[in-house]
Amino acid sequence: MHQFAMDFAAAKIAFVTAGATTAVGASPKPPGASKLLKWIEALLPTRFPDGSAYSKADLSDLSKFCVENQTAFYEACPAMAVENAMTRARTTTAARNPQSSDGIDLVHAVVALAYCDYFLVRDGFVFQCCEHVRKDLSSRTLATVFRDAEELKKAFA
Repeated sequence: MHQFAMDFAAAKIAFVTAGATTAVGASPKPPGASKLLKWIEALLPTRFPDGSAYSKADLSDLSKFCVENQTAFYEACPAMAVENAMTRARTTTAARNPQSSDGIDLVHAVVALAYCDYFLVRDGFVFQCCEHVRKDLSSRTLATVFRDAEELKKAFA
């Protein structure tokens, strides 16, 4: 048996256990299963650390497992939950004319919201999207978002 099969089995157990013990409140609203499957497949590595390639069957099994266990998936991967919610937030303002900096700004916001305690953002659209995500994922602990450095300083006082 390839080491991947043993690691994958162990990961399934840890993944499901973590999701079962850490899930709090409602899960984020996931994209449709087929869209989620494609999204996950695109993010998976294609090679083992030793450089050998994953089989297509292994990658398919892993991505299907993530789709079938969405609550645990989002609990184990907070940035994925935030990215999913950020996509909804970004697309709710249909009249907005996208700017060339939006993509990188929103990617930075995903990481900050998921893993930081505080996030200072001066861009109004990014701030609006962050507030939308915080409401959408209100059952999760996300970064507190500030638009003004003086307000952020007060949070540390």
